[in-house]
Amino acid sequence: MYYVVAKYLKDKGKLLFEDPIYKWQYGPVIKPVYHQFKLFGKSKIKEPVSYLSSDSNYSGKGDFTINFVDPEEICATLDSDNEFKNVVLHVLKEFQYSTAFDLVERTHEESAWKNFESQILNGIELTYSKDELKSANI
Repeated sequence: MYYVVAKYLKDKGKLLFEDPIYKWQYGPVIKPVYHQFKLFGKSKIKEPVSYLSSDSNYSGKGDFTINFVDPEEICATLDSDNEFKNVVLHVLKEFQYSTAFDLVERTHEESAWKNFESQILNGIELTYSKDELKSANI
């Protein structure tokens, strides 16, 4: 997803979404995506998954709102967006033979990660800026 976001920003001049991308030990992480799919571990995800949207909230008082996202609806929306599809296809083609550790190595070679390695490995939570995303190796 990091490279899709970076390529889209480079090509279209805008972010796909507002969630920050964090610089973690093994590379870029979008927290809601990570927490939703971490339970799969290294297993393949074989079908779309309904998930809690970022619109879900709980303030500690009153009502708790849960919004589930329909994966079929999301897929239909994205399928109709040719600009988005072209970016995704480009990224998939670029990385089709890459392993997870190939991607870790690749992101760690980029200055946006490498220049902050000691802070990242010491648990300091950093995020990618738009300029860093634009400089991604894609």
